[in-house]
Amino acid sequence: SDVYKRQLIHPDRQRAEPLDAMINGFLAELAGQPNEALNFYQLLIGEVFNPLTEEGLKRILTLSLKGGDMENALLALECLANAVITYKPQYAEMLRLSGQLQSAADVLVDYLEVIPNDFVALLKLGEVYRAMGQEEVSRQVFALVLEQDSTNTAAKALLAPKG
Repeated sequence: SDVYKRQLIHPDRQRAEPLDAMINGFLAELAGQPNEALNFYQLLIGEVFNPLTEEGLKRILTLSLKGGDMENALLALECLANAVITYKPQYAEMLRLSGQLQSAADVLVDYLEVIPNDFVALLKLGEVYRAMGQEEVSRQVFALVLEQDSTNTAAKALLAPKG
């Protein structure tokens, strides 16, 4: 396990430590040691969110999904979504897939308050409401998409009567 533990030669160890953790995480992955890699990537999570934190969380998400660890995958994606709004739709989808429909709807609503013209997210929100048994609300969301884009075939299909 010491094979992939490397340290950058840098006079400012405090600035080099996060890079060391990222490099060692990558090396552990290449060596087929996902648990070791996760340990290194977790060192990147702290008070300050920066590009290395984001990359570490993305690696934690990927390794957790590969290992079937939905709980840690959701946690990593939640951290990403709370730091960078563009991850919110992905987080909502993971919540939906794990059966947490109300939470998925809440995350999508939060996202859409900031990015209101994301038709894909609006359609997903409508589908989540439909899955929750809130058919009228889902139809209102699909109709909202059509108000903004009358040619949206997905919204038209979702509003079409079943039969």
